[in-house]
Formats: sequence, C-alpha cells, structure tokens
Amino acid sequence: MNDEQSYRWKVCYVILHYNTIDKTIQCISSVLKQKIQSIKTDVKIIIVDNGSLNNSGKILQKKYKTNKAVHIIIEKENHGFARGNNIGYQYAMYQEKPDIIILSNNDIELRQENFFDLMIDLYNKEKFAVCGPDIYSPYKQVHQNPLREHGFQKEDIEKLIQRYKRKTKIFQLLKWTRSYFLLHKMKMFVHRLKNEKMEIKKEQNNVVLHGAFLILGQEYIKAFPEGLYPRTFMYLEEEILYYLCQKKGLKMIYCPALNVLHDEGSATRALKQSRINKAIFEFETTIQSAEIFLKLMEEHS
Repeated sequence: MNDEQSYRWKVCYVILHYNTIDKTIQCISSVLKQKIQSIKTDVKIIIVDNGSLNNSGKILQKKYKTNKAVHIIIEKENHGFARGNNIGYQYAMYQEKPDIIILSNNDIELRQENFFDLMIDLYNKEKFAVCGPDIYSPYKQVHQNPLREHGFQKEDIEKLIQRYKRKTKIFQLLKWTRSYFLLHKMKMFVHRLKNEKMEIKKEQNNVVLHGAFLILGQEYIKAFPEGLYPRTFMYLEEEILYYLCQKKGLKMIYCPALNVLHDEGSATRALKQSRINKAIFEFETTIQSAEIFLKLMEEHS
C-alpha cells in the first residue's frame, strides 16, 4: 500500500448545538458510527454550544469527557448561525488542521454506509470547494438540495425584503386572531403534495446549497480561513456563501451520491404557540440579513 492509499484524511465535523440535546446526541452517535466504518478518514467532532439556555452544553461535556473524538466548546451567548459555526470552524483550523471541514445542524443524521469514505472519493474526483449532499426532511417530505440553481440578484433581495415585511404584518395578525394553526396545517398539506417527489438525482455544479449540511474542501478553507460570512445572525447564509464563492471562482457541487437525513423543526413542533413566533422571528431576521447582503453587494460593486 503506497502513501496515498494509506493516508487518513483529517475531517472535522462541526455541530452547532442549541438546547435540543437529544437531537445533538443522535447526530453525534450517527457520526461516531460512520467514523468507525471509515478506513480513509480520521474524524474529530467539534460541538459548539451556542449559548443554550438549559445547561445542555455542560451535560454534553460530561457525557463525552472520555471520548477523544469529541470536543465541546461552550459559549455564554447565542452568536447566531454563521458566527456560531465559525467558532467551531476556527477551532478546527488552528487546533486540528483538517483536510475537510463539515458544518452540520444538530438535527442531521448520517445513515448512509461508508459516508466519509464516499465523501473522500468524491473530493478526490471533483476537488470541490463546497459540496452539498441530498438532504431529506421527513417532516416536510422534501429533498432540500439544491436550494436553487442560481443565486439572488440585487432586485431579488429587494423584492424579498418587501415580501417578508408583508408576511410579518400578516402573521402578527394571525397571532392576534389565533387562526395560524389551521393555516399552517393547510400550508404543510399543500407543500407536501407539491414537493414530495422533488428529488434531484443528477449531480449539479455551482448551485445554491442548503446550509444544514456543508462539506468544505481545501479550496474553501484556504480562501476563507475565517469560515462563513460573519455579519448576519441567521438566514440567507446559503445565498451569501454562493455569492462569495462565485466571486472567487470556487467550485460548488450538489452530489446526490451522498445523502443525510434532516429532522428539522423538532424543537418547535412540540410547542404549537412557538411556531408562529418562530415564523415572525424568521421573517424579521431574514429582512435584517437581506439588508446586510445588499450592503455586501455594494461593497463588491
């Protein structure tokens, strides 16, 4: 066996954790299982407790204190999606010096056999900067990648801001009249009928990828040592990632040969009233992110 065949790729798997400890433990377990199966990789799991309010970060720290493959970082405040991920990303960069960094939601499960070895084979073939697998959401019954074939233009963002301002007003009215839940059920029924069979089975280059699971190769790590664009708190990270990669000519691919399960919304489904609050928060925070995105575009114009 030559050096290339025997080399074990260093993979850092960053999980952003906030409150929902059962989902995080399930995610970690699925990664550890795939780590054992892999003959091509050495996987380090880095958990970023993003200011959880229920002491779950310390519980995780205690649970995995003897497992050298798991490292827990506890933050006192919620830094949002991009900056939270960047804490784990930069720990990986400077402490582990990985070949590949994976950014994963805590509600992701790896069920595919030999996931990491398949990922390395794909990287050797494609030399991608960013890769997104097929992400299936059982709750929505939809395959979430790719998000779009093309990124937003300036006029798209401006229209999005206006649309989300209208949605915010509508949902605040729905909250006041307590008529949201019937509307939500109808919306999910129509959504599932429309999207149930939307699996894209062909590999696609330079598309907008879903942020729940991102595989970052050396090309991305070298170009963006800080990680994700840090100015937003939450939402539109995928669009900004696509925009910046396009600016630098970095290769992004969707690869359905890799697949993960995304059990999204588990934290809020149990609390019905939180759904409408979550929706309003999403609209308002997306507007903020969109305005930041417009400023970024102006800086590059």
